[in-house]
Amino acid sequence: MRDLSEPERMRFALTASNQELQAMGRQLFTAQEDERRAISRELHDDVGQGDHRDEAVRARGHGRSGSGTTPGRPAVHGRHRRRDLDKLRNLSMLLRPPQLDALGLEAALRWHAGALLRNSPLQVELDIHELPQRPEREIEQACFRIAQEGLTNILRHARAHAVRLSLEDGGDDGLQLRIEDDGRGFEPADASGLGLVIMRERAQSVGGQLRIDALPGRGTRIHLQLPYAQHALH
Repeated sequence: MRDLSEPERMRFALTASNQELQAMGRQLFTAQEDERRAISRELHDDVGQGDHRDEAVRARGHGRSGSGTTPGRPAVHGRHRRRDLDKLRNLSMLLRPPQLDALGLEAALRWHAGALLRNSPLQVELDIHELPQRPEREIEQACFRIAQEGLTNILRHARAHAVRLSLEDGGDDGLQLRIEDDGRGFEPADASGLGLVIMRERAQSVGGQLRIDALPGRGTRIHLQLPYAQHALH
């Protein structure tokens, strides 16, 4: 045994503390995803029951005698109900898109970018390559949520005209996600928003790295590097 100096003890303590924080972060993000999945499933079931009730009401209406009825209050109510069900369906898919579990990260990113930016004036370029292997579930979740946060920030704050989202294999460096826009950017020293902090925490919690390059008036570039599998913490 050897007597550790104070700086060495502090370094070991800091390393252990960082590892503990990463482990807690992984547990927190996993719990959030489990809760999102449960809520999404409940909303999906409610929407399905609403669809069945609407079909039953329409079937009863078609079965009644009397032609030439004019649309009135029931028809207006039906349109409002359909609109509410559509909102619930969209919320369910945003909470936990089924593509992420069933088809993987690539399909989920394509769907989400299309759904989020469909009605926006942004010019969208998707360059999503099929990965040579499917990442672990926690890696997929982290990558998808970081992309979701990045695209949402662009839509809300960037005042951009164009956005590019790319996903590709980086060989030994794992998978690479890039999001670039031509918006107003920001001063790096001011990049202290909660969303950016959570994005970094998500990346670090699964052994990845997140770099954000931005300058006022010159857009923002997000570069995410993630392993395909989490490394065991010692």
